[in-house]
Amino acid sequence: MKVRVGPKPEDERTATALAQVSNMAVTGKFSPHQNLIMVTELQTAKPVPNAKVTIRDAQNNARWNGTTDAQGRVLSPGWARLGIQQKEIYDEPIQYAIVEKDGDLAFTASNMDDGIEPYRFDISYGYASKKQSFAGSIFSDRGLYRAGEKVHLKGVFRKRLDKDWQLIKEPLRILIYGPKNDLVYDQRHNPSDFGSLDFDWMSSPGADQGEYSMRAILASDTTNVTNYYGYEQNDVGRGTFRIDSFRRATFAVTARPNAKGYIAGDFYDATISGRYLFGAAMVGQPVKYRVDQEPTEFTPPGYEDYRFGVARYGLYDEDYGNDPMNSLYTTLAQVDSSLTLGTDGMAKFRIPLKGNGLGTPVKLTLEATVTDPARQESMGGSRVIVHPGLFYVGLKPQTTFLELGKSSAFAVDVITVDPNGFPVTGEVNVQLIKQEYNSVREVGVDGAMRWRTNMREDTKGTAKVNTEAGKAKRLNLDVPEAGFYVVRATGRDVRGNLIRSESYFYATGGGGYVGWERRDDNRIEVVADHKTYAPGQTARLMIASPYETCTALITVEREGIISSRVETLTGSAPMIEIPLNEDHLPNAFVSVMLFSGRTAAPTNRNDVGAPSFKIGYIQLNVDPGLRHLKVEVQPTAKTFKPGEEVTVNLKVTDANGSGVPGEIAFSAADAGVLNLLDYKLPDPFENFYGARDLQVRTSDTRSILLLQRDYGDKEEDVGGGGGNGGDVRRDFRPQAYWNPKIRTDGSGRATIKFKLPESLTTFRLMAVALTQNHRFGMGSEDVVVSKPLVLVPALPRFARLNDQFEAGVLVTNTTGKDGNATVTAFGESGLQLTGSSTQSVYLKNGETKEVRFAWKTTQTGNGKLTFRASLGNEKDAFQSQLSLQQPSVKLAFGTFASTDGAAQEAFQTPAAFSSGTIRTRLSSTALVGLDGATQYL
Repeated sequence: MKVRVGPKPEDERTATALAQVSNMAVTGKFSPHQNLIMVTELQTAKPVPNAKVTIRDAQNNARWNGTTDAQGRVLSPGWARLGIQQKEIYDEPIQYAIVEKDGDLAFTASNMDDGIEPYRFDISYGYASKKQSFAGSIFSDRGLYRAGEKVHLKGVFRKRLDKDWQLIKEPLRILIYGPKNDLVYDQRHNPSDFGSLDFDWMSSPGADQGEYSMRAILASDTTNVTNYYGYEQNDVGRGTFRIDSFRRATFAVTARPNAKGYIAGDFYDATISGRYLFGAAMVGQPVKYRVDQEPTEFTPPGYEDYRFGVARYGLYDEDYGNDPMNSLYTTLAQVDSSLTLGTDGMAKFRIPLKGNGLGTPVKLTLEATVTDPARQESMGGSRVIVHPGLFYVGLKPQTTFLELGKSSAFAVDVITVDPNGFPVTGEVNVQLIKQEYNSVREVGVDGAMRWRTNMREDTKGTAKVNTEAGKAKRLNLDVPEAGFYVVRATGRDVRGNLIRSESYFYATGGGGYVGWERRDDNRIEVVADHKTYAPGQTARLMIASPYETCTALITVEREGIISSRVETLTGSAPMIEIPLNEDHLPNAFVSVMLFSGRTAAPTNRNDVGAPSFKIGYIQLNVDPGLRHLKVEVQPTAKTFKPGEEVTVNLKVTDANGSGVPGEIAFSAADAGVLNLLDYKLPDPFENFYGARDLQVRTSDTRSILLLQRDYGDKEEDVGGGGGNGGDVRRDFRPQAYWNPKIRTDGSGRATIKFKLPESLTTFRLMAVALTQNHRFGMGSEDVVVSKPLVLVPALPRFARLNDQFEAGVLVTNTTGKDGNATVTAFGESGLQLTGSSTQSVYLKNGETKEVRFAWKTTQTGNGKLTFRASLGNEKDAFQSQLSLQQPSVKLAFGTFASTDGAAQEAFQTPAAFSSGTIRTRLSSTALVGLDGATQYL
């Protein structure tokens, strides 16, 4: 049929439409793996058994036939298992479900989901569902490299359909893209029996600086791989590393409060510490810091089953007010000068702490920066809780859902404890508050009916409680009717600080009607009794139903349909239960669809009694901790001398503490490089057991059959030196050891040995473990390489031909005695001293000073600098290289010509041109050179 689509009656624009005239409503759940079709009567919402269901593709080919069961359901294979092909990787094939019974016919399709798309329910949804899902992590041994260095790489991969992970056995194609999106590596690799692979990539001396992207795709994938922007649907795994010019960090900064927590009215005092990576204190160095405040949550230890603090729903509703918590975001202190580190390498400060009018805890974030004698900066930080008062009020409701048909008394235990969990006495005022919505359906100026909703709080009862130390006070509150309730408890300590805690519960049953928020779309709320579950537990869900009686389709979903059932629900706050097991790791989605038949005959003006449906979604998180490995890294000592051999014992255990056989990737890298990016080997557990996306699409023909439909809008929704005696240290490798595939024995143990470089620094020992049954984990430990007298380079990254400059070393005395240190310097291969080659500096024990020498460059290449120092019987010496470069200026010339065969163009080099490179680019457009930039337009 033809229908008018213009906004005005005289508009003659039309479109082709198909009208369904049927007493059957068809609900579809579509996914790559399974489809669930449910058929109900429009008039009564009762299930329709023995209806014939045909799944057809976009070309009208019948792909599957089946018949509904007694509950009106039928489960069919999804589009991937039916062999329906995707046109593009981001396109999900359309599936049509045609239903026939007794001459009646109705249909729905997988793309008929307007108004009930998953994003409207604030759940994680895969916009491009896949017939097979992959996950993987590609990582490097240390994350940061200089051009010309070798990059060691490791990849861990898994695949799945709609259940658990499986080992990937298919050959993979590993691709590496440079900062300019150019493909620099393209090789095929075969995964091991652990689903992993490893390889090396040698960067060229002229490699571009910046971030390099790594990706893995199936070797059989024929997709164009020329360009890559960090993510593609066909990625099996991905990762990054950087190539940059950098100077290794030689020190680390910590900034910590002097107490584990504070109370409103206290003074916040903190200590900032700067220490060189070889262990010495940074005496006399300047410090700057900043302290910021923000709201947070806190539970005293030992009272995890109690609720403390302010519940956000008690203060704020996104549709009905502003958030008072915003007032707690502020900066308490900022100091950019006047503070220096003491002889112990530490600096201290204090600031007063005030309470807040909300009675809730806040979190303070301290960030501090220290500058060393070579003018290099490093930052450290920490967080701490400021408690609202000398005690907390704890509320322990006996249930989250009170069934009024059984009892109208809501029992809640009240305690008062200090922030350390020690019981104290206190006086507490308790309020029972009902929060409800008043909803009125109004006719708009366009004739459409819409809901207007307001939320209000109504105090249903009060009580005063005097708590006893060490005893919970049981309080029974009379609940007069069903609905959503907040229990609000307040008190004040001897300082006058306000303390406030809130809990909530739902009262269900009792024959009363709950005034839930009514919307102009078909969404309802589904509320769980816990935030997280363990396998084997049962989730209890409350449904905010607008119907007194309805038919409910309850499905558990993720990549496909895990389970389904049909129930008849009564009351406006019915409860359902969902048993959970390992199939639901790490999360699953519960969909509840409510169907109501006709409740009243239509009038001339509207049809408020028409058949209707509602849908709610909730994500249930199931703790995957039983699949997280514990990885112990145990060096035989914590401190070593340069060049010594290190023995490391490795142990991998499962969640039960039992050793397990597995594979370990091990890296021992200089913390002075790692700290520049805050890099560590990643824990693959997060890749494989982070929340999974929903890949099920829902449709219901009531959404297109009903008049007066308004979908409603909802917003869619960051080293230096060492050596033995006077030997010259030359081995400054940032990577002490790398082994991508250490196999543990049956008890989960392995032992490795390696020789340390001669850098005086901290080496971080990192181990990533995996098993064939998809368990993952990561562990690390630090070891320090040091000497009593330490020289650390204080050099520029490079110098140019004919430059004159100053460069030298930082000298640190940890010999235990004050004294004069003698420092000598020597240059070769293009570096010459222009002043004295020997200097003397007086150093107190623990002191660090910079000693600088005057240099000039006489040629290009890699210059060599050798420094030696002695203080009493202690000595140190090292040799380092400095890049000596030819000064250069980039000049660009342009010309153009036209030809239908061959043409010649010439350009004249500048008179001053003596050496360098010439790069020529040809293009059919005057925009040559802008091709890379246009990709981001």
